Amino acid sequence: MKAIATVERTNLILNKYNLHARKKLGQNFIINNNIIENIVTEAKLNDDNFVLEIGPGIGALTWELAKTKLPILSVEIDNDLIPALREEVSQYFDNSKIINADILKTNLLELFKNNFDNFKNDNKIVVIANLPYYITKAILLFLINQNIKITKMILMVQKEVANKLTGDIKKNNAFINIMNLYSETKILFDVNKDNFQPIPQVDSAIIEIKLVDKFVNLDKKQIISFIKKAFLQKRKTLINNLKNYYEVEKIKTVLEKNNISLNIRSEKLTTNQLIDIFKGVD
Repeated sequence: MKAIATVERTNLILNKYNLHARKKLGQNFIINNNIIENIVTEAKLNDDNFVLEIGPGIGALTWELAKTKLPILSVEIDNDLIPALREEVSQYFDNSKIINADILKTNLLELFKNNFDNFKNDNKIVVIANLPYYITKAILLFLINQNIKITKMILMVQKEVANKLTGDIKKNNAFINIMNLYSETKILFDVNKDNFQPIPQVDSAIIEIKLVDKFVNLDKKQIISFIKKAFLQKRKTLINNLKNYYEVEKIKTVLEKNNISLNIRSEKLTTNQLIDIFKGVD
């Protein structure tokens, strides 16, 4: 059976199942299998890995992942794509499981346990996905908050998102700070928009995100909640954003202790400064 990520096979599957790219779901099907192979190579998968694929589409990446013989769990929200995924991919590989669900509404621990008898809580999971722009941030925040052992993610994202996550575009918001706290990101290679059908408006990049907990002694949910509150209103000062949740005098004290202006806005603070403030007001 030929690879799915070709113009010929993509069109064959789309026509066979009467499918088309749904713009509202950010669907663009990759038609260059060299890129798919490079993604799998860059993942550097080990024999003890389980793989979580998000948004498999018509199975271009799923096909190559399944060939590794590792347990592959692919979660697809578009129920119209499920027959194609099951008939064109998973029927050929008993290690590939296709799940029709919204990833943001799943319990990943239960999902892996229900689909793989040999899955244990401490198994290492690698996430591999082509993430649509409109939901990239939500999915990354969801994955960071999971109680399973995700070690790294190999993701295709819009080039702009890749540049923000790696600091090539200077932007400071709640999302960037949370990612700084719990991950290290680098760009592996760029992907020209001409490698997709239909052709999107912008280029993409393959990034590697290694999950690391730099503050293991601090409550992750509390820190994330604090950072989100600190950035509630972009034009407001840090104190005005936090005053309904923390004692103002405590905020002022910790700012003065760290030689930070009382009129500072959160976007002017580094991630480490935000953590120092969190420790002082919590």
